[in-house]
Amino acid sequence: MVHRTGDRVRLRVERIDAQGVGEAWLDETPVHVEDGLVSETGEVLLSYVGTHRAYGRMLRRDEDSEYRVAPECTRWTPASPCRLMHLEAGAQLEFKRRKVAHALFERDLRTQVRPTLAPSEPLGWRAKATYVIAMHEGEILLGAYRRGSHVVQSMGCCPLEEDAVSRTKMAIQQVLNASGVPAADPELAVAQDPGCGSPQHVEGAEDLARDARGMRAEPLVEEGARYVIVRSNHREETMAVLLGPTGVPGVDGEFLDQVKQRYPKLQGLWVGVSGEGDALFGGPLQAVGDARPIVEQLGDLQFEVSPRSFFQVNRASAAALHALVAEALGNGTVVDAYCGVGTISLAAAYAGATVIGIESVAAAVHDAQKNAERNGLAERARFLCSDVALGLRQLHREGTRPDAIVLNPPRRGCAADALSAACSLGPETIVYVSCSPNSLAIDLRRLKERGYHIKRVQPVDLFPHSEHVETIAVLGPST
Repeated sequence: MVHRTGDRVRLRVERIDAQGVGEAWLDETPVHVEDGLVSETGEVLLSYVGTHRAYGRMLRRDEDSEYRVAPECTRWTPASPCRLMHLEAGAQLEFKRRKVAHALFERDLRTQVRPTLAPSEPLGWRAKATYVIAMHEGEILLGAYRRGSHVVQSMGCCPLEEDAVSRTKMAIQQVLNASGVPAADPELAVAQDPGCGSPQHVEGAEDLARDARGMRAEPLVEEGARYVIVRSNHREETMAVLLGPTGVPGVDGEFLDQVKQRYPKLQGLWVGVSGEGDALFGGPLQAVGDARPIVEQLGDLQFEVSPRSFFQVNRASAAALHALVAEALGNGTVVDAYCGVGTISLAAAYAGATVIGIESVAAAVHDAQKNAERNGLAERARFLCSDVALGLRQLHREGTRPDAIVLNPPRRGCAADALSAACSLGPETIVYVSCSPNSLAIDLRRLKERGYHIKRVQPVDLFPHSEHVETIAVLGPST
């Protein structure tokens, strides 16, 4: 039988795929089933049928999985960023462990993966959020794009966000409306229902269609606002960035004062030019008034976080992850590749190691040096501004032979020359920290081919209720 988009079929979900979506089979075609958990059978509305795969959403189930729970957000849908919120907490952690284990198995790496650690609370952990500015019923709305679309939905007070983030966002939204600063893209489509990620109630195939909007019909309003970024710290202090095509000219000292009246713990406000396409940043930032960065605390260490610094959004889980990495590195000489603003470097230095950090972004190196001084660790940690492979080769020429190296690359993983350079230093321990099980598995396979074996693999849940997982892998020379 030939199936088409819009058909309703009965399917049984056999597994959960790496994206946290149920997977069933229609004849010989895999079907990704939103809102379907393992062993659930029911009616599925097909939203797309292709040659090699199909997509759909479970409309009615014969019986719930034993692991299904009621989502803790009234706006939840299977396309929400917190895609696993309908899955019991222990099953979420097991899903993430299996996701890492499967990625390693696919690369012929047969090693045990430890149970996933969950250091933080499942709600209220997100310390940073980025919002899209749209117009809805004549007023500015701070929201987010629905998954796979350019339809903007209201975020309200998201239960994943720290309260300080939500309150600062609402204060900025109110002042944008009161001050008359326009939206840079007033033609953005806005969702007419309260669902997060997709419509909550799907009755026809047309409701499942994603808005694949291409070029905008009208040019951006040059003096308008396009994005808002808000970050909070452990003291509920916040900082915010507003971005627009020309830097949002209407955001000035008076604007800042009005926001502070609504949220007094706002420490700093910056404006800047938004990037091309969907890119956030298109140039440097300019402080409004006496803006100052916030200071964040991870364990016993403090870090100054500037507006464009990369910093983990889950404070409790990041502190636990850094402590685990520092313990694995030991108290000898450590090289921290891709060190960023020095969070792992300083955790290792605080634990007794002598650390050399390598980072290609000059602003991050500057922040790392300041953070070392702030924590009294400047004598135990120094930082090189360099491409990682070049920096590692420089250390080799200087005769540095570290006891341990930590690799914490971007999602795409390490460049091949960086892995080779790391191995050439001959460390007794390599600790690899990854946010992508697939690139982790690829690089662990390369390290194995260069003479290192996996000692242990530890997943950590930095992003509760989502399909994402952070992983620490510890390696040593093969005997």
